[in-house]
Amino acid sequence: MQRPIHRLGILVIILFASLILTNCSGSGGGSAPPPPPPPPPITPTGVPYPPASVIATAISDTQINIGWSSVSDATSYNVYRSEQTGTAYTYTVVSGTTATIVSDTTVTSGTAYYYVVSGTNSLGEGPLSAEVGSTPALPSGTLTITGTIKYEDKEYDQSVGHTGNTSLKTVRFAEVELVNASSSVTLWSTRTNSNGVYSISTSTNTGTKVYVRVLSSAAPVGVNTVSVMDLSPAFYAVKTTDFTLNGETTVNLTIPTTNTADGAFNILDVLTSGYKFVETYAAMSTPDLNAYWQPNSSYGTYFCNGPDSTYCIRGAGIYVFSNSNYDTDEFDDDVLWHEFGHFIADSFSNDASPGGFHSLDDNTQDLRLSWSEGWGNFFPTAVKYWLNATDPALLSANPSITPLSQYVDTETGGLYLTVDIGAPETDACIDDNCKYASNEISNANVLWSTMNASQLSMDKIWEVFDNYLPTLGLSYPVNIENFWDGWLASYPTDSTALHAVFNDRLIDYSADGYETNNTPVTAQSFTVGLGQPHRIYGNGDIDYVRFTVPITAIYTIRTSTLRNGADTYLTLFDSTGLNVIYMNDNATTQPLLPPNNTTALSSQIVQNLVPGTYYVSVKSSQLKPASAGRYGSYTLSITSP
Repeated sequence: MQRPIHRLGILVIILFASLILTNCSGSGGGSAPPPPPPPPPITPTGVPYPPASVIATAISDTQINIGWSSVSDATSYNVYRSEQTGTAYTYTVVSGTTATIVSDTTVTSGTAYYYVVSGTNSLGEGPLSAEVGSTPALPSGTLTITGTIKYEDKEYDQSVGHTGNTSLKTVRFAEVELVNASSSVTLWSTRTNSNGVYSISTSTNTGTKVYVRVLSSAAPVGVNTVSVMDLSPAFYAVKTTDFTLNGETTVNLTIPTTNTADGAFNILDVLTSGYKFVETYAAMSTPDLNAYWQPNSSYGTYFCNGPDSTYCIRGAGIYVFSNSNYDTDEFDDDVLWHEFGHFIADSFSNDASPGGFHSLDDNTQDLRLSWSEGWGNFFPTAVKYWLNATDPALLSANPSITPLSQYVDTETGGLYLTVDIGAPETDACIDDNCKYASNEISNANVLWSTMNASQLSMDKIWEVFDNYLPTLGLSYPVNIENFWDGWLASYPTDSTALHAVFNDRLIDYSADGYETNNTPVTAQSFTVGLGQPHRIYGNGDIDYVRFTVPITAIYTIRTSTLRNGADTYLTLFDSTGLNVIYMNDNATTQPLLPPNNTTALSSQIVQNLVPGTYYVSVKSSQLKPASAGRYGSYTLSITSP
């Protein structure tokens, strides 16, 4: 595709010449009659008149430029296209442009196209202009350069990290330029296809010395781009050797690992696969994404949804840096897809993660963090699962050796970490800690198992992720509870299958065996000196117990072993079950937003009680921090020294 900027001057000249010819009537050198009076500035209804002097000019076999005269009171313009004259204009070239010239690059050589233009203002859209047509075609004397562009990828596994083996992969959907070797002026540009093949047709003179250059920018889906740049910011670019234009020419390009830019093209390829994966599920296109990679930086790899003066100096995007171990991530596909997963959550769903430090075997995490990181840990496995079914050659790890569920992060000379999301106990969970809603690997495992369960699927995961979670609002503490609620709201018949997946990680979202005990009348008997496990599940769930005190003494009533984000609120009642003796939210003095753990969120009442019957209620605290959940489990105990 030829760059529009190199032909704008020609179009303006054509437009100006057309205006001159339109106004020069008469013969024999006599003076021309005066031009007709201009139309009133606006139509009677207040919307703009149709633009005049519309011209459509084929610039190449893949581009038509459309220009028109400006219209008084038009604040913007719309351009429409049809492939048949005088019919409905089924394709919108552009909406709301303030320019008076646009390029249509979605055309096919030899096909006739017809265009109309309208003006718009605050009162609406005005009438359509007269129709103009144009047919893109190769100019005479065309020379064609074709070729395939590839880069060298590094293979990895879960035992040693990068194995030392490499393979060649095509550079897909990337921008390719034909450049004048003497002036460094870009003559034409196009993009590679899904097989890394490009084709450039040029009318540049035979004998001109040129080279082909590929840039680290791709358009995997439609016009939306993913770009890999350094922090300056500038694209990474690799060029061929210079050659002289002379007839049909084949020019291939291979980028080896010895070329620093090779890492940028692996980042580009991995993110391109992420785009294509999301395209299979998303109703709307994935937004543009910038990735910033610069060797020898040491902040680690992360996603930013906005600018930050220290870590995100170029604004939103994925920053691919080294960590303190110089764990360079440009060939760590799973790490790149993890951060791309955060980008997708920010673009399509609802991510309320507070960020901060997290570890794989911590099962007392903030529920918002464990969901966000769980999604990020699951996302690479989902992409690889899809690639293995659609194009396994794009994988950098052999699935017969490295399971598709294996998350691998390499570092120089070996492995930084590895975890099998499908079976985390095998290599990542210290003391079997990858369980409960408050662990990120547990969340990832739930998603992986849900994707692979016969009644469940990735389609349903995406439906909840893309359609239900965003309805909760940006300030809502989104976590795996909401995923559960959204799934059952959309697919209630899946409850048994979904519960089996969750329960495998000890995330039990169901009523406990003491229900229904939501009132003093239905309270269950409790024996002093014993512990009793309970679950809080469902809106408004309150657990009542009834106990008898045989002697006057100091009694301690407490909740402990809080799991799955539970935050309890404890109330002691007299023998009627109605009059409150004492209440407690948190057993220990903590900051306003305590961490989501059993110490900060448990409750405790210590009271001197006389013989008689008493009631205790336990419910989810209305003052719980955003880190906790509405559900969860706990153990209730009543003891006396």
